[in-house]
Amino acid sequence: PKYELVATLAPTGGALAQAVEVRRYDARSVAACDMATGADGQLLGSAAGGAGFNALASYLFGENDRDASMAMTAPVEIRVGGASAGASMAFALPAAEASAAGGPPRPRDGASVRVEEVPERLVAALPFAGVATDAEVERQRAKLEAALAADGGYAMADEGAFSVLQYNAPYTIPWRRRNELAV
Repeated sequence: PKYELVATLAPTGGALAQAVEVRRYDARSVAACDMATGADGQLLGSAAGGAGFNALASYLFGENDRDASMAMTAPVEIRVGGASAGASMAFALPAAEASAAGGPPRPRDGASVRVEEVPERLVAALPFAGVATDAEVERQRAKLEAALAADGGYAMADEGAFSVLQYNAPYTIPWRRRNELAV
């Protein structure tokens, strides 16, 4: 998704800490589906995440009303909390498909996959490497909240809502993975 860098907040938490970027994202179209936690109560890395990914990938690869195959986009966004108070997974739709006459293709599996319009928004994002587990996301949330509090110029619009953005294929070795936590 396209964005403009608005500000960079100083890193907190040690020599290896990453800076927080405040970004203004353009409006965009996404394919999304709801996610449930796994049997162990975990959201990230659960079978529910795999099922959501497969449903969205099927939509992109032609399970839609136009039998159109679309490019896979990055990042995969896992959204938690907010208006729905649940969790969902989303892929940004390629610009050509999102702006096509009549809009993007409609999913054949309308029961689980839906096309949504995400409005322009201001986001604070903190990059981190490794595997995005529930515990790691909680550690990154604490760092991001500390950076926002230390800066004082920005506040979270919804205290319980956040997104995990994952940019790499699942087989990428952990220290080469690029993730971001966004609020």
